Amino acid sequence: MSSLDAEDRVVGTSTRGRIIRSVGEAGVEVDGTWYQNFNLVEYDDVEYVFSHRAILTLVVTAACNAGCHFCSNEIIFTPSGPFLERNDRLERVKEFALLADVKKVAYTGGEPTLHPQKLLELVGAMSPGFHRSRIHTSGWGAIEARAA
Repeated sequence: MSSLDAEDRVVGTSTRGRIIRSVGEAGVEVDGTWYQNFNLVEYDDVEYVFSHRAILTLVVTAACNAGCHFCSNEIIFTPSGPFLERNDRLERVKEFALLADVKKVAYTGGEPTLHPQKLLELVGAMSPGFHRSRIHTSGWGAIEARAA
């Protein structure tokens, strides 16, 4: 995507990267392909293209207590698994997403409410900076925690 360099401008910055260019509805042709509604982001000296509609989706656990037949995440299900916790690597993912102007974060699984306190801590750490947060859940974990 280096052919965009002629009109580059810094839109946002972080310690590791910057938005090189933001392209809206008008679009731009690059190497014979038409693109619109994206940010061209440089992060750790690599260029990435992010849709303006991108969502940071965090799979917080693969464990699930529902087994819904319509679930789109069934390929990741395991009987148990670690719960995603805040660490340096996850902070780097957040920094990258915010730099790219990702506006939404989603928490999914498995069933993210199986460990309500861990989910609350993760949401508290990851959601600040995003315009919207959402959770994909059957709600069973929250119902069980409330009944206890």
